[in-house]
Amino acid sequence: QNSALTSRHRHTPSVRATSVTSQALPTPGLVIPRNKSWKDIVEHWLVGDPDRGLNTPLKDWPKEWYQGANRWFASKYYWRATMALEFVNQYHLNEAHFLAAYPEAELRHTQLLKAVNEARVARGERVSRRK
Repeated sequence: QNSALTSRHRHTPSVRATSVTSQALPTPGLVIPRNKSWKDIVEHWLVGDPDRGLNTPLKDWPKEWYQGANRWFASKYYWRATMALEFVNQYHLNEAHFLAAYPEAELRHTQLLKAVNEARVARGERVSRRK
């Protein structure tokens, strides 16, 4: 019976993920919406987006909302925190100065995150990982 169970799950990964693991489901209703621009990231951080299910701004999330059973929110949470806090704390919500420092903001979020992290390393706020 175990071999049949293993064989069946090998072909249906979604079943394996839900039935084999003992992890709790994430908090019902918890969401970090997709964003179209860096401005969405800042909005989600500062005020949320109730129309898209983000009723509590990310800055106000308690740790249990992005840790433990909800840990798959952790990367999104920290990436967005990094970009939003750069705009808020380093550029004091000044869009022109932020865009002058980070033209990547108009490109992909991954490129912006990389540029922000490089600036944080240069300021001594982040230790760069060796690859």
